[in-house]
Amino acid sequence: MAGLPKIKSIDDVVADDSWSYTTRDGTRRISRVIIGRPKRWPDDKRGDWLCPLQIEHFTDGIRAIAGVGPVDALMNAMGVVKAFAEEIQPFTPRARATPHDGRLAARAQGAPSSVRRVSRRKKTGGRPNNPLQLGTRVVLKSVPPGFLDNLPLRDKRAITAIVGEPVTLVAYDDVGRAELRFTDKGGVGHYIYVKPEFIRRAE
Repeated sequence: MAGLPKIKSIDDVVADDSWSYTTRDGTRRISRVIIGRPKRWPDDKRGDWLCPLQIEHFTDGIRAIAGVGPVDALMNAMGVVKAFAEEIQPFTPRARATPHDGRLAARAQGAPSSVRRVSRRKKTGGRPNNPLQLGTRVVLKSVPPGFLDNLPLRDKRAITAIVGEPVTLVAYDDVGRAELRFTDKGGVGHYIYVKPEFIRRAE
């Protein structure tokens, strides 16, 4: 198999975000994460695919992540993103505007952590007119209408499974939605945003 080709730019962007976090030496940093649309590996005899990926301060420029097909290449690229997330956590998505913010915001509509709409999180206290404080164990009373539309099956199952189960309220966003954090049965962490009327204090 030939060596991975060099990719100079990501022209067809699937997802573009900036994550804010604190490094191990206490420095605040923002890293941009850009995922390109998978494409066929040029002149590859096996017909494999590549997914362009660039993670500021993590990858050495743009990396071509290989896979046996477009979905496999994308999954492998997301594996690199997950490794980065685990290394820097906790982190805050949407730390700064990107050229693709408008498109992603239109698609998100309360999506889980992979496509979050929030630019900043409140760190302490509750929002006005909302008695639930950060760190409170709460219950998702029901899934908001349309919340699961266009989400991957894995995310749909994970979110549906927590209805009625205690989860942690970790933040309120700038428009007053509650950020809930939970881990599914497979050990994958999730963040979702819902209006306060869809949650109550856990008993």
